Amino acid sequence: KSLAEQNSAHVAWDLLMEPEFVNLRQCMFSSACSRERFHKLLINVLIATDIADRDRIGREKLRWKNAFEGIENWAEEWKGKSDDELAKIDVSGKATCVLEQIVLASDIAHTMQHWLTFIKWNERLYKELWAAYRAGRAENDPTIGWYEGQIGFYDGYIIPLATKLKECGVFG
Repeated sequence: KSLAEQNSAHVAWDLLMEPEFVNLRQCMFSSACSRERFHKLLINVLIATDIADRDRIGREKLRWKNAFEGIENWAEEWKGKSDDELAKIDVSGKATCVLEQIVLASDIAHTMQHWLTFIKWNERLYKELWAAYRAGRAENDPTIGWYEGQIGFYDGYIIPLATKLKECGVFG
């Protein structure tokens, strides 16, 4: 599962570990622990872009529910708390969930931009899927149900994703 996403994480990490980026790594990581934490985060957010993995989607929905259920926005959760109380709130789960959603949005950003941008990237996706089908690497002809699939993608994925990003309140 998530082979393309795992490859992306591997390529990104290998590139960051090249000698010419030693100064960048020293700025990014104060310790081996922080480097390892970043590496895990990188893998997790890139794996999150595998929207075909139903199990992963289920786990992501559960994490979101656990992090945000019953909270209108972060301001409400933090309202009236002292600095000491605020310092004790563990926001790492929320931050990870929000970061995943931002990466998911960036992965399909063309769907929320100008029509010409949408068409450009959607056509490239179609051609990639068509080439895979013609070469025998994909079972389904992408032309069958393409339009309905696009509508379903908006209704079932893009709109809920945009709603989550709005509801978590990180963009104001």
